[in-house]
Amino acid sequence: MVGFTNAAALAIGISQVKEVLGLKNVPRYDYTWESCWYVLTHLNEGQAASAGIGVACILLLLGVKHVKTRLVDRAPPATTDRERRRREVIKILYPLSNLFLVILTSLVARVLVSQGVEIVIVKHVPAGLPRPAVPRLEHLWTIVGHSLSIVLVAFMEVSKQE
Repeated sequence: MVGFTNAAALAIGISQVKEVLGLKNVPRYDYTWESCWYVLTHLNEGQAASAGIGVACILLLLGVKHVKTRLVDRAPPATTDRERRRREVIKILYPLSNLFLVILTSLVARVLVSQGVEIVIVKHVPAGLPRPAVPRLEHLWTIVGHSLSIVLVAFMEVSKQE
């Protein structure tokens, strides 16, 4: 199941690249490679501020994770009380790093927007819930194809464990 989970994470991550780069009006594609190709061929249409903030956030998250891994998880056992306290502080502050990043990003975005820089943060979100309806049959074969691939991957994972 690890491979399936990693593939799903990769597909979701790739689908969000266009959002990080601030690309507008990106068409929806059935295949991941089509989305990748569109993003690569339209990089010049992205927004530099949105891309900068997105890339900086990713780098900060990876940096914080690296510091925690290096200073706490993989470090040799602490020999002094000072070192033990430092590691405890890092363990306590690590979960708060995401909150700090949200606050920092909000402040940076606020400053940039006040200076007239356009930043795409969240696109239009419709209010309320959609009306219940019978699914359109034109999407049936796409749904069946995706469902069968998920079933096959899950079946292969289960049979491999037995």
